[in-house]
Amino acid sequence: FICPSIFAILAMVFICVGTVAQGHSIALQNWHFWLVLVIYPFWGVFIQVLLQSMLMRHLNWFFTGSDEDGVLDSLGKSRAVCW
Repeated sequence: FICPSIFAILAMVFICVGTVAQGHSIALQNWHFWLVLVIYPFWGVFIQVLLQSMLMRHLNWFFTGSDEDGVLDSLGKSRAVCW
């Protein structure tokens, strides 16, 4: 979490410096900018959870052959994972 946050802050600084160096202005009065700035972190967390849950469900089915039992449930019932 720390490294991506530092990268994002540095990227924003470089974008601002580059914008000023080229003689352009940063349009902070644009409502799209503020909307994306507010929604983006929540959207990123939602997509991360969604992808992680899909991956874990598929891996669970691959190792156990069932959607009802998890890997830990299967290990508790028998000491071998069902292939």
